[in-house]
Amino acid sequence: MTLLEGDPRSVGGYRLESRLGAGGMGVVFLARSVSGRRLAIKVIRPELATDDGFRVRFGREVEAARQVSGAFTAPVVDADADAEQPWLATLFIPGPSLHQRVAAKGPLPADEVRLLAAGLVEALRDIHRVGLVHRDLKPGNVLLADDGPRVIDFGIARAIAADPLTRTGMVVGTPAFMAPEQFRTGGVGPAGDVFALGAVLVYAATGHGPFDGESTHGIGFRVVYEEPDLTGLAQELLPLVEPCLAKDPGARPTVEGLLAALSVAPAETQPPPAPTEVERPSAPADTQPPSAPATQPAHPEPAVPAAPPAPVASQATVGVATLALRPDAPGGEPSAPASEPPSASEPPSASQLPSASEPTPPSAPTPPSRPGRAPRRIALAAAAAVVTASVAALVPLLADKYGGPDGGKEGRNGGSPSASAPAAEFSCAGAQGTLLGSGSSAVDAAMEEWAAGFQKACPGTTVTYEAMGSGAGFEAFRSGSTGFAASDTPLDPEKVVQSKARCDAGGNGQAVAVPLAATPVAVAYNLPGVSDLVLDAPTLAKIFDGRISRWDDAAIKELNPGVPLPSLSVQAIHRSDATNTTRVFTNYLKSVSGEWPHEAGTEWPVPSGQAVSGNARLREQVGATAGSLGYAELAGAAELDTALLDTGADRPVAADAAGATKALASARVVGAGGDLSLALDLTTRAPGAYPLASVSYGVVCDKGNDPAGLKTLRAFLSYVVSKPAQQSVAAQGYAPLPDALRERVRETVRGLG
Repeated sequence: MTLLEGDPRSVGGYRLESRLGAGGMGVVFLARSVSGRRLAIKVIRPELATDDGFRVRFGREVEAARQVSGAFTAPVVDADADAEQPWLATLFIPGPSLHQRVAAKGPLPADEVRLLAAGLVEALRDIHRVGLVHRDLKPGNVLLADDGPRVIDFGIARAIAADPLTRTGMVVGTPAFMAPEQFRTGGVGPAGDVFALGAVLVYAATGHGPFDGESTHGIGFRVVYEEPDLTGLAQELLPLVEPCLAKDPGARPTVEGLLAALSVAPAETQPPPAPTEVERPSAPADTQPPSAPATQPAHPEPAVPAAPPAPVASQATVGVATLALRPDAPGGEPSAPASEPPSASEPPSASQLPSASEPTPPSAPTPPSRPGRAPRRIALAAAAAVVTASVAALVPLLADKYGGPDGGKEGRNGGSPSASAPAAEFSCAGAQGTLLGSGSSAVDAAMEEWAAGFQKACPGTTVTYEAMGSGAGFEAFRSGSTGFAASDTPLDPEKVVQSKARCDAGGNGQAVAVPLAATPVAVAYNLPGVSDLVLDAPTLAKIFDGRISRWDDAAIKELNPGVPLPSLSVQAIHRSDATNTTRVFTNYLKSVSGEWPHEAGTEWPVPSGQAVSGNARLREQVGATAGSLGYAELAGAAELDTALLDTGADRPVAADAAGATKALASARVVGAGGDLSLALDLTTRAPGAYPLASVSYGVVCDKGNDPAGLKTLRAFLSYVVSKPAQQSVAAQGYAPLPDALRERVRETVRGLG
């Protein structure tokens, strides 16, 4: 991808040539030194650079990465952890990632898998011998250079003894390649990397992972409790792979044992020995301290469809391919980006350098018999009671976690969001190849779910989505690098004008926005002994403006008659980073309360209160601080008590998916033509309607789309707004679109040209 407007042109004296990709923690650029040496440089996002704790972790990562050397790792060339925006440079490795190679050409032959295994084991040996654990070995972090594989991305590696930089309860890794102990405790040692190695080798040899699933929770349950799926694995690879996937870390072979097993001919191979007491790591994997908290989840590798896989884009990103809608390239090789000429000798690389991303932990998988939680907490599983069979199988687990065995039948605002879909809500006719999109991180988890469901329904298709932020996603769409964008805000007139060059169809094409789902913004609180707290817009405005400072204030008492409110100081917590969640919250206060003297926007306007960066940090701070409250996306507040909102309806309204869906039903379409940009009625008093919500849109061309991918684009968007697809993400906190709005979206999608 070419450099975008606003990208730097040089970093640390190195000239930047193009983007290689972007992730939750930064942007990766292709650069050249004065001597002409090609480098991959990661520049950390500005909002993270202001976090002193993050700078400490990043500095430690730089030092850790410098310690690793060997033939099968990408060396660190330069770094500056003290720069205004910290950055890290590694040698650029030309070659596709293992994920790209398998997606484009299918599984590797058994002899190539053994060679791959030897290189990866040597790389792990080099990593472990300096006291590090990779923690996120996966196909996207393995580059296939001409002279052998390279293991990259040490951004979440941690020195085994670096206890001060870890925090209890956080898990780092990619679920499909994580070891059982990572799900159980968040801790992982060298044996965890061996487990990930086994999963990577299964993927390389078969095209599927040993624990594939359609949700993070489902994958975690399989990793911890079920046997691996080794369908299609060559018989001669079984003695190498099976011991690596042992549930007990102590039963897995060491890297030395694996090297010994790989040094003999395949016919002579015996299962590698489990480590002896002397060989085992000094700290057991199950007791390793988990990594530091995170703001963004890592991206699992997209599932490879059962039909012959479609080629992927040749440039890669942090964890996921750079996005484009392109026809198959000759010879099955990944096609080059539209903005850059293809290279026959050096296919562009996946992201090459240590990533600073630290994902929010997936829910620890739980047996169905686990007791339910108190019903006053959010029942996120409510809207997932009737979904496709694979998702429905997870409902007992999610109901246990979020709402008890009976919590999945109705949202707290009443009504059943589940219903059967019309038989012809979407069609796969003509859908094929790869569809790629980018944009909002708020809809990232939903996109993952939708992509998996669509690929299963329409074999031979691949959908890949990169969460890079609404602004960067629109720029990628406008430049032609992606087939669609996702945005947290409606299209403004400037973006419509900018889109005309991309959507040119005789001079009358432009971008349009179509709603995909809504995300309720909840007010989370920590008030011991108080459940079902009620607040309204004026009271919230006074609390966050510093004019209400105690929980037993008369205004709060009036909203909660008979509730024993403690005499505690109110600790109001807000986001320090620029975020759409702040825009939604402040816009609600400005529009409804009559008590908010500040402007609405993505940046917090009030100097008082506590500031934290990221949804996960806010959730953590509220959970740890008695007397606190803050605003967060519904999914981010799932483990906390959340306030009921007094909207003036007959009874207070809960922050749940069903309530946001009811609010969407009264929203006005303010876009013109096929543009379905919405304006929510923030002052609604409709029973059960929760108006404090953000709408996520898909941004596409109404005319002038790439003919080769148009049918796939139409099919995917039609699938996304189908009732089963909408219900499948309700358990993650997304509000399904009401039926009338879904039909309008389908009508617009059918008319795309």
